[in-house]
Amino acid sequence: MPQNALTHTNSDSTALDLNDGTTYRLIEARGLYIVPIEHVMVPIPRKVPFALLRGVNPQVRSVELDILVYGATLGALMGAVSDLYAHFYADVFNDDRGTLTYTGWNGNTVAIKVAPHVPSGVADGTEWCWSSSQSEGATRVTLRLVAPDFTWYSTSESSNSGSLSGTSPVNISCTNNGDAPAYLRVRVNGQATSVTITDAYSKTFQFEATISAGQYVDCDFDPSALSFTRDNGDDWYNNRSSDSALIRVKPGTNNITFTGGAGGDNGTLSLTWDDRYSRHPG
Repeated sequence: MPQNALTHTNSDSTALDLNDGTTYRLIEARGLYIVPIEHVMVPIPRKVPFALLRGVNPQVRSVELDILVYGATLGALMGAVSDLYAHFYADVFNDDRGTLTYTGWNGNTVAIKVAPHVPSGVADGTEWCWSSSQSEGATRVTLRLVAPDFTWYSTSESSNSGSLSGTSPVNISCTNNGDAPAYLRVRVNGQATSVTITDAYSKTFQFEATISAGQYVDCDFDPSALSFTRDNGDDWYNNRSSDSALIRVKPGTNNITFTGGAGGDNGTLSLTWDDRYSRHPG
């Protein structure tokens, strides 16, 4: 993507180029590079037990984008502003987050999950500027967004794989090129009995059930998308042990350790994650 490219994809999967240079032009962006340091209360999905979040201190990132909106006619300008409001209103209506993707001056492209900052407003803009003929015009709009998880993530997925070896621990190397813990996604194929997963922070997660040969369970440890789903669609959320914690990929190169619960456990393991950054990498 070109430098300074800025795109928002709302929760209806509709993408809007916020710096196309024709209708929308980015003037200033605030909050991309700071690292939040205050301890704050953030919304946690109700399905996520606090026990899973122990040792995790989520922070909130506030992002403000000053956008200049252009129109060749008054109708075109009003339409462009209306389209901007409608695009972000989808996330208000869906009570969900969209994805903001930005390419910095060094060419790094990363993304972050954001929502309109309600109730202070999705956007405001009152500085209308017209040409002498009043045939075209522009207005400056400020978009106020909030990211319940302040980290940016790579748009390129990393992966590795391995296989269980009975009750013997199996180490699978994972490299997180960012400076913040990344959330792990795992597919555990059977046979796997009471499989235990341990990360480099010594946090563990365990299923108290057997995944038979020919079956698999998909695990997503992102708190905002937490799920454990078997191949037939069954929810395995309640098959975890009571002391299970979120599994994350530590910055740098570290092992995720898998241990089966029976000598015959030989299921395959597919791991994916996105590098995570405490601020936009530039």
